[in-house]
Amino acid sequence: MIMISLDRIHYFIAVAESGSFTRAAQVCFVSQTAISQQIATLEKELGVRLFLRDKKSAQLTAAGIRLLPMAKRVFDDYCDMLAEMQNVYQNEQRIVVGYVGNLEMQILREAIFLARQRLPGLRIEARKYPLEGLAEAFVQGQCSIALIITDEIDAQEGFVSPLITGRMMVAVSERNALASRESVRLGEILHLPLILFNATAGPKCSAFSYHWVREKGFPDDAITQANTIEDQQLLVAADQGISFLPEGVQAPGIVLIPLSDTPTVYSISAYYHQKSPQIKQCIALMQKIAQEKRSTW
Repeated sequence: MIMISLDRIHYFIAVAESGSFTRAAQVCFVSQTAISQQIATLEKELGVRLFLRDKKSAQLTAAGIRLLPMAKRVFDDYCDMLAEMQNVYQNEQRIVVGYVGNLEMQILREAIFLARQRLPGLRIEARKYPLEGLAEAFVQGQCSIALIITDEIDAQEGFVSPLITGRMMVAVSERNALASRESVRLGEILHLPLILFNATAGPKCSAFSYHWVREKGFPDDAITQANTIEDQQLLVAADQGISFLPEGVQAPGIVLIPLSDTPTVYSISAYYHQKSPQIKQCIALMQKIAQEKRSTW
């Protein structure tokens, strides 16, 4: 029976999400040669080719596309198992980090992995919430750190540290005619169906999702509400409309395109109640990972 290394699964996920061996190496803090060797070994173990490579990018093959969700489940289960056992057998500090979207999840996945290796005694536990639920959970003390849109939580509820800033991108299905474009103008997309977060999701999200798009000329009858981020991305991937997602989000079946004439910036911050050494370590680690990811966009 073949025993596949968790490191290889981790590197496979990193290459798949970044679309590049070079960017994956930066995110994982290893050399590009090490990444390439581990992926080659994984392909040999599985007996399939996982990536189509060229000098600038790495695209998943059909086998790679099938493997990616399974690899994520295996890796996440491993992290959950390790965290649970460490909680039972070690006297360690547990940091619960609440999050909402895919970009924060990508940062947290790397943070959990690196914390196991570099910060013994620190356990990071990721907990996903709906947008309106995360602010309440933070205020009630259910999570030590909340990764959320800046200003979504009242700064008086605790301390705040910027995590990542970037552009909002036009999200289209990879099947859409716009998918091959390097950029689009606002006038080119005003006639398309628009899929947005539910207006009740949160004040910041509501302000962007509705006030901004109406101000720019999107008609009310073209807007479809999605109750969750997963629903929003599913509809876009199925080419039922376009949407707006943060730069850097990796979503299956979706291509992100810059809006050339109406740039809009988003910001995500880490909110926390206490300035303990463990929380400072956790935030510093996530900021470092966020900076590395930002440099690869």
